[in-house]
Amino acid sequence: MLACRPAPVAVTSADPARGSDYVEATNEPSPEPAVATAAAPQAEASPRMFAQEVDGAYDELVTGERMRAEYGAGDPWLGAERPTVTIVAFLDYQCPYSKRLLPSLYELVELYPEDLRVVFKHHPLAMHKDARFAATAAIAAGRQGRFWAMHDALFEDQHRLDRASVLDTAGRLGFDLRRFEADLEDSSIAAAVDADVGQSTRLGMRGTPAMFINGRMLSGARPLPELRQEIQSELELAGRMMDAGAQRAHLYAHFMHAALMEAAGAKPSARPDQIADDVRREVSTAGLPRRGAADPRVTIVVCSDFDCPFCSRVRSTLDELLADHPDDVALFYRHLPLPFHKGAEPAARAATAAHAQGKFWKMHDLLFDNQKKRTDADLEKLARKAGVDVKKWRKAFQSEAVAAEVAAQSAACSANDVRGTPGFLVNGRLLSGARPLADFEQVIQEELRRGR
Repeated sequence: MLACRPAPVAVTSADPARGSDYVEATNEPSPEPAVATAAAPQAEASPRMFAQEVDGAYDELVTGERMRAEYGAGDPWLGAERPTVTIVAFLDYQCPYSKRLLPSLYELVELYPEDLRVVFKHHPLAMHKDARFAATAAIAAGRQGRFWAMHDALFEDQHRLDRASVLDTAGRLGFDLRRFEADLEDSSIAAAVDADVGQSTRLGMRGTPAMFINGRMLSGARPLPELRQEIQSELELAGRMMDAGAQRAHLYAHFMHAALMEAAGAKPSARPDQIADDVRREVSTAGLPRRGAADPRVTIVVCSDFDCPFCSRVRSTLDELLADHPDDVALFYRHLPLPFHKGAEPAARAATAAHAQGKFWKMHDLLFDNQKKRTDADLEKLARKAGVDVKKWRKAFQSEAVAAEVAAQSAACSANDVRGTPGFLVNGRLLSGARPLADFEQVIQEELRRGR
């Protein structure tokens, strides 16, 4: 079985077969989206994909252990609009075995055009340093209707997935580069990658590639004949379910109803209807800048980056949240300067140095209000404006101790599963992205009810 667990090896690429919604990577911009979404019904029933949309009328017919590998309309897919067999594939752009599997998936879509759908999801492995950025780039490309063009280009040149190379690819493919670069920093895209990884972890994945064929898990780059045999078995089972009365458009929901929610021992993750996950992390707030209630019932630790536009955007929401809950909610700030924001780490050091003089929040606001001012001279001017003793501030700003403190806070965010900015730990529960006030309020109310 071939999977990304050992060290990567070289593989030979092959021309993939084209699925029904596939758009070939070219130098010309695509006028139409390349990512398929659920189509309008053409028969008696609208499509259903989620377990809660059906009852358990056909559970007894579903054989074998299956996992609830659900997906949404926004996930990219190829193939049948009303499938009887659905493959949800978790791949990693730097994994050679994921690349080796890809031509087989394309060929399967051509072999079963009316019956098979292949859904793509992300599982960037930690040992592949550029895999997560590549996943982010693919989703950003999808916002311009070019997911599959970028997807193929990333797999084609797996050893050049750094930021500069990916931007070069985006330019070659005719992307709107300004929009693409802005989307690369969108916290909602980081949250989408996190969601895929959380789901794959819940489903018991240990490496890539992994597929869930109507919920049945197969790991590794399986050969095409084996995959055809698996699909044939699923086609026969789907036929028996339809003979028993199941509607074709509802088959995947029925498979998911009969499936397990998560693998034994899997780490809990957020359900599709949740805003924050169910994990209660132990989060230290010692020494962190704070605002809000003196004796809070709800503690929010924000992992943030001063160069992140979405971190800046969420400030007004947090201000409103604290104003609405003056006796119940406290906010703590933790640094998570992202490596592709060159000014973020110096800005974090500048704020940490100001915190030593009790001026963190003033410096915090100045840094967000002046995101283009990141030279040492610029930062010193902002510090002076914040009212610090500049001589003491400068010494701290340049010290190894402050740099180590910023690095430690960043590591703590990562250790608590925060992968992008802004990330929030609400009584230890992870909430990702610059969410609207209503989302924060829902989680706050959940926590307040819990504490009664």
